[in-house]
Amino acid sequence: MALLDRCTGGHWDYQITNIHTTSDRLILTARITIYADEGSFTREATGTETLKEVYFDKTTQSKQIREWAYGDTSSKSESMAFRRAAAKFGLGLYLYQKD
Repeated sequence: MALLDRCTGGHWDYQITNIHTTSDRLILTARITIYADEGSFTREATGTETLKEVYFDKTTQSKQIREWAYGDTSSKSESMAFRRAAAKFGLGLYLYQKD
């Protein structure tokens, strides 16, 4: 957000445009719009997070379902979508470098 503020002078907007769930995932779509003298420029991206997992329990010898308790799935999905949308503008690409 600070990078967007610095690069655009604060002339940008952020929206969550869609939230969808499946049996085991949350999928969130985010949109960033940058406003310039030439017009507005928009990029969208999705973020996803697993809500639960299926695993094999050796004790009971059966498949079990475990809900994720680590972190907030909606916050993590939103963060991923925001970073991906910003990257489509070329911002924050260093976050994806694997040095």
